[in-house]
Amino acid sequence: MKKSSALLSLAAIIAVALAGCGQRTASKSPAPEASAPAAGKSVSPAKPSEAASTAKKPVARAVPGKAAATKAPALAAKPTAKDILLRTAGVYKSAKSLALDATLSESMSLAGKNKTALTSLSLKFARPNRMNLRFSRGKETMQVVTDGKKQFVYDSNAKQYQELPAPKDISKAAAQAGGGISTISLLAGAKLDSFIKSAKLVGSESVGGVDSYVIEYTVPAKGMPGLVSKEKLWIGKKDGLVYQIVTTGTASAKAMAAHAKKGAKPPKGPLVITQKAITQNIAMNAAISPSTFKFSAPKGVTKFDPKAARADMQKRITAMEKKMDKTGDKAPAFGLVSLDGKQVTSADYTGKPLIAVFWSSMSKSAKDGIADMAKIQSTLRAKGVGLIAVTLDSNKAAAEKVVSDAGIGFPVLMGNDKAGEVGGKYGVMYMPTVFIIDGHGVIKGKVVSDAPSAGVIAELAKIGVK
Repeated sequence: MKKSSALLSLAAIIAVALAGCGQRTASKSPAPEASAPAAGKSVSPAKPSEAASTAKKPVARAVPGKAAATKAPALAAKPTAKDILLRTAGVYKSAKSLALDATLSESMSLAGKNKTALTSLSLKFARPNRMNLRFSRGKETMQVVTDGKKQFVYDSNAKQYQELPAPKDISKAAAQAGGGISTISLLAGAKLDSFIKSAKLVGSESVGGVDSYVIEYTVPAKGMPGLVSKEKLWIGKKDGLVYQIVTTGTASAKAMAAHAKKGAKPPKGPLVITQKAITQNIAMNAAISPSTFKFSAPKGVTKFDPKAARADMQKRITAMEKKMDKTGDKAPAFGLVSLDGKQVTSADYTGKPLIAVFWSSMSKSAKDGIADMAKIQSTLRAKGVGLIAVTLDSNKAAAEKVVSDAGIGFPVLMGNDKAGEVGGKYGVMYMPTVFIIDGHGVIKGKVVSDAPSAGVIAELAKIGVK
């Protein structure tokens, strides 16, 4: 598939689309709050042109729907946040089916600049494993249909669909994506312990004509350190359904600067992201026609062929490797600082063969590879062959540990972005990659392996070093 990455896993696709679904617009809209997409809940950032168009669309107020008839166990006169959340979890876990139409609104503010996007979605779900989920943003559409035996994933951008075995329990598969409380996690019977710990009942509010409790709690931090994320739920007092969720996430300018690339200009203000879903229609335990769960490929859409896709990918990789191969070219000159603080240049080895190892302390195979090269460092030195290594990451402490553990006695260079530029000039695609350079400064061969020493000795023999 040309855009196979667009065919998300079922867990990711449902968690993305259903974060906060089962909601209606509050009759007293809360002030715009920023929300960070908890793990498994965000969608791809909006394009500037798309954000401009979607931001102008009015959001229709929801009308109380069939869900209002859902019955839930009565609560005490003064329930706690824990009581309310546990009752809601029970209502969703016992649901046999769910149907809803919703709009997910997302906005992001960074240093005074704002982007907004809307995603429309429709869900029909029946236990244990039948579903028809469709969501659209602009001209892009993605759909997941499961008939109980097979699962079909359709991506309009790729103009292809993928056929897979149906999971035994869709809701449980989807809930593995994690994140805050969402419709799909509730359907899956997700444990709410991590949310209950910080949950507070902060008031009551009418949502689409439904008197609701307002619960607030902290979403466990995942991903970016320094991100503060909180969530609010509007839960119907009589039916226990979730009518609105607002997730608020803020990363301070200091936190953003800490994660900025070296040399990049840090943002002047905090990052604020808002997610809010609005449900126009929702019905729990309603009868859903079996035909709803049958997939029919749109005109011009073809079936994704994994074998053909793998062959195509291998063809692309081979072409890229050929394009990046520098064998026979003059070795690019470079100069970097070694771990012990000395300036080392490739020119220091002019007139004699040189072995250049590109590696990273973040890769196990790369660490194994440079340790393997340490085994022949004395042999190479005796043959008059130079040996240096270039680390393509910025973790000095980790690199020093590898050097110490492996007993490496040759220069190991580090230069953050500069080292990356050197790797790019040499056409490094994998780590470790070892280049064999002759006494005239020409690249004569390379070895890509986590145990490259034998290959290096063989390549040296080809240029007369025995």
